[in-house]
Amino acid sequence: MSATFSQTTGNLIKTCMGVGILALPITTLHTGFVSATLLVALIAFWVYYCMKLLIQVNEVTLLTLLPSNDDPYKIVARKGLGKFGVFLLNFSFIVTLIGVGAAYQITFNQLLSDLHWEVFNFKWGKNILFWTIAFGVCIYPLVLLRTMSAISFASQAGNYILLFVMVCVILYGILHNKPSFAVAMLWPSDYLEIANMFGVICFSMGVAFVSLSSRASMQNPSRFENALVVSLVIPGIVYILFAVCGVIFYANAPEGIKDLILSNIPSSSWFYVISAIGLSLVCFLSYPIAVYPALIALEAWIDGGESKVMVTDWRRVLQRLGVVVVTCLLAYFIPNFKAVVSFNILWSGRCGESSDRNREKKGSLNRTWMLHDLDRVVYLAALAAHEDSAQPQQGKLVCRFSSGRAGRARDDRNHGDDVSLGVPFLCLIEQTKHWRLGQQSLRCPL
Repeated sequence: MSATFSQTTGNLIKTCMGVGILALPITTLHTGFVSATLLVALIAFWVYYCMKLLIQVNEVTLLTLLPSNDDPYKIVARKGLGKFGVFLLNFSFIVTLIGVGAAYQITFNQLLSDLHWEVFNFKWGKNILFWTIAFGVCIYPLVLLRTMSAISFASQAGNYILLFVMVCVILYGILHNKPSFAVAMLWPSDYLEIANMFGVICFSMGVAFVSLSSRASMQNPSRFENALVVSLVIPGIVYILFAVCGVIFYANAPEGIKDLILSNIPSSSWFYVISAIGLSLVCFLSYPIAVYPALIALEAWIDGGESKVMVTDWRRVLQRLGVVVVTCLLAYFIPNFKAVVSFNILWSGRCGESSDRNREKKGSLNRTWMLHDLDRVVYLAALAAHEDSAQPQQGKLVCRFSSGRAGRARDDRNHGDDVSLGVPFLCLIEQTKHWRLGQQSLRCPL
């Protein structure tokens, strides 16, 4: 079942937008409205440019191949770096994205277990194990969905719920805080704060790891670029509006804007309760789309296709169950695991009892770009020539993936925590004369 334009767009938007949006008001306060807006626009354009080039690379590598059901990223990696490239890609998908799934589950557990369940005399509400098991049981049917189009309903629901939570947060600020605006809010209070904003926005525009898979699943892949534009423009507008409104309506809050703006709302308030439940649902609905590429990578060894909405091959069924079990174990036994792979959100006074070390870091945000944050730079090069004597033109196609750390910023507010600033990989195509792929293999210059 192929995905429609709206389904693909919804999946991409959901990939961009998540609970990290709650950190935008504080970073925008220090970065300034003008700088924040320019950063959002610049990074959105850069992601679009990189993805457009990567699509060209994918199309070129497919010219010499028979029709294949392989993941498009795997095809590019295999043609550029052979089996090692496929291994590197699969390792990145499996380790990183399963870690992201665990991080979503950890946040889900913490948000719900910290609510005042004693009011309803529900003793299991404070039990992390209860929420871990509930998450695993409820998420498993969604994990069994076979295609991106089948998952799209979860993405659409997650988008609407997140927008509703944002409205609740801003509405509370309007009702309880005095609005504030000053010309100084337009410009950075400290130019180093731009680095923090850069990291948050880079992560919040991270559609690359599902883009080619989403394109391959579309009914009309030629419309993917339009879907990509929409999925970058809409979140960009939402980010700017939420950040500006958050600064205006929370700058005069008694304790100022906290690192995560939801922490400005008292936990006894219904605004907080509704927002926390909403965010937990966002995490729940984000899980299937986040782990999907990892599931595909894990199932590469399984022969035979599937035709139904859910996978039915017992090997896939058991393997996907194993992924859910692994994330449940990580979420329950290693609740700080989310700080290792995807994002570190320690809610000030709202995520259970923390250690002294965690208290020093509460409210901090350490967002690492999910897929391509490797310590080295991976170069994928393809050298192609058409050897037909009737068409002697030749050229070369070079695609460079820069996945190294773009920079480091020191966050003095969070006691010197390093904030890793990842960016979508750089994909640069150099074309000389006229190029056309023949049947020759692609070689890596490393």
